[in-house]
Amino acid sequence: MENQSNTSSTTPTTWYIFGQSLPKQEVVFFTQIIILYIVIITAVINLSLHNGDPTLWSTLLGSCLGYTLPNPTIKRKSIIQSPTQAEV
Repeated sequence: MENQSNTSSTTPTTWYIFGQSLPKQEVVFFTQIIILYIVIITAVINLSLHNGDPTLWSTLLGSCLGYTLPNPTIKRKSIIQSPTQAEV
């Protein structure tokens, strides 16, 4: 039996698509983004035309937008205090 922990070293990092060698991570990323945009556009159209259950479409829209948008972060400047400033 093979060791399952070594499967990451044997998986290809490039895929051959349409005769071209493409990085696996880029193919997966762009495929996910395309599918997300299709779901977002479909949800907006169905909400606008009042087709189907609005709860379903608003849930799908909110989930896709939450997955697509980055996490908010606050940029803070790192202030290093000298020992004399910390005592004052």
